[in-house]
Amino acid sequence: MTTLERPSTATPLTKAQAEAALRAAFAAVVWRAPTSNEITLLLAHSAEEVGQWQHMHGNNWGFVTTKGNRPYFRLPNDAHLYRWYATPDEGARDWLLAIRDNWPDAWALIDSGDPTAYVHALKTTGRYGAYFEADEATYAAGVSRLFKQFSAAETV
Repeated sequence: MTTLERPSTATPLTKAQAEAALRAAFAAVVWRAPTSNEITLLLAHSAEEVGQWQHMHGNNWGFVTTKGNRPYFRLPNDAHLYRWYATPDEGARDWLLAIRDNWPDAWALIDSGDPTAYVHALKTTGRYGAYFEADEATYAAGVSRLFKQFSAAETV
């Protein structure tokens, strides 16, 4: 283990904890509170990535990678180096910055209420390529399902 490598410790969150951390991170990054569509789409995206926050490791909200020049962890049977964060808040802020700075077309869609368009932009318009390796239709279906689920919970 190098001085930057950390253990791939599970860091699960409840939905309420995830939403509170993501709201605070959004306010820190954008300097305002998120709209309903923004928080719901970002929660749906992160929930799809990390199994509704039950499979999150190293406080990494979306399996954001690194080249090893910052703290990171590894997962078994996976060649990627994933960014490691000391707290969920730190991880949420960096995840939002990664999307904003590297997938600006997707970032522009976070208030659209259109998970399919957002996912398409994540797959096709990144500065360094696609955000995810999975099949786009499958990924979009997962994010859309969670967006609808979280939207419905908000209106109850």
